[in-house]
Amino acid sequence: MKQVLNDYIKIFLSCPLGALMQVARDKMEEDVQAWAKTRYEEMPTLAEVEQFIDTCAGTPIYPEFVDKVLVPLIIEEEKVGKQDAANYLEELKEEGIMIEEII
Repeated sequence: MKQVLNDYIKIFLSCPLGALMQVARDKMEEDVQAWAKTRYEEMPTLAEVEQFIDTCAGTPIYPEFVDKVLVPLIIEEEKVGKQDAANYLEELKEEGIMIEEII
């Protein structure tokens, strides 16, 4: 698993999404924001993103994840006339897997 995906899931392993304490939610939001600003040498392929989301079911997919991981894939595919990543993003939205904001 690419480091960017590994770091993302660690955020939610350390602070369960259902945590009731506001402090825990605030920490999770800060961690997601920090993750979004971190630069990574290697970014995942679409196949790796799909496998990550399938394997780590229950891990929330926030807009920061989409902006950092899926949007660059969409841009690269558009350059060569492909739409697989854009179609996958639409599937995530339709299935309710993508969360609009941190709760």
